[in-house]
Amino acid sequence: MRLSTTTLTGFDYWTAIEMCAKAGFDCIDLNLIENAYAEEFSDENYPETCKKLLEKIKALGLVFNQAHAPFPSLKWGDDVYNQKVHSGIVRAIRIAGLLGAEQVVVHPFVVPDKEKQLEANLAFFNSLAPICREAGTKVAIENMFSRHPYENKIIPGVCNYPEDMIEIYEALDPECFTLCLDTGHCALLKRNPADYPRALTGKRLHALHVQDNVGKDDIHTIPYQGNIDWTAFMQSLADAGYTGDLTFEVGGKLFKPYKDKPDMQQAYFSFLAATGRHLIGIFDARRAEIEGK
Repeated sequence: MRLSTTTLTGFDYWTAIEMCAKAGFDCIDLNLIENAYAEEFSDENYPETCKKLLEKIKALGLVFNQAHAPFPSLKWGDDVYNQKVHSGIVRAIRIAGLLGAEQVVVHPFVVPDKEKQLEANLAFFNSLAPICREAGTKVAIENMFSRHPYENKIIPGVCNYPEDMIEIYEALDPECFTLCLDTGHCALLKRNPADYPRALTGKRLHALHVQDNVGKDDIHTIPYQGNIDWTAFMQSLADAGYTGDLTFEVGGKLFKPYKDKPDMQQAYFSFLAATGRHLIGIFDARRAEIEGK
């Protein structure tokens, strides 16, 4: 199992990649969400940016394992936004292909009529299939949550539980689509993340967003700083026959205090990498146990 992490805002991609390499990561999940890098990845500039990124990452001995497309993927009734974000998602798929990434994570979306939610999402994702084939990469559909429109609480949204993820995956072309499991999103819905991999199996699940929380907010913190049982989760991945990477999606509020402290930024990445190697050790031990039976 390879170790990967998302790139962070606060400094340019080049610096983030160098720090990840020095910390001992194997792969990079390219964050294409932030507007801070819109010019670098515009329609005019992204081919050249990708060329430079590949040169950089190869020199450091890393690869891009996945990317993350802009989100939300759709805002109901907002045609101007929807046209803009759709172009960004298509561009993210093409960027992932140019960088050799196996998949690009794309969020499903909620619609006012829940009875039409699956139909709307299938139409959206099927529209991306030709782009995936052309780019030579897959879209990884992520499990999500939502927020109550009037009360300050988290509620189910779309693609929340294993059965929801299986339903959408089975209706799409497996040559173009896979699933991404966000551990923190499971916890926010009061579900045990360890219940997901065994239900999804390694056939459907090929990407992760590994993060922790205490079940109240999507804080994207480092494992063991929240309530998730990480031994149970990593063993579940092994039991499910998972063959993908361990990709962190942590940072945000956690990293913010260090943005103006360069001497502490490398320590942050190194601690994150050490945590990842510990988790992979749990996975490897379980796989050895299974194979020894």
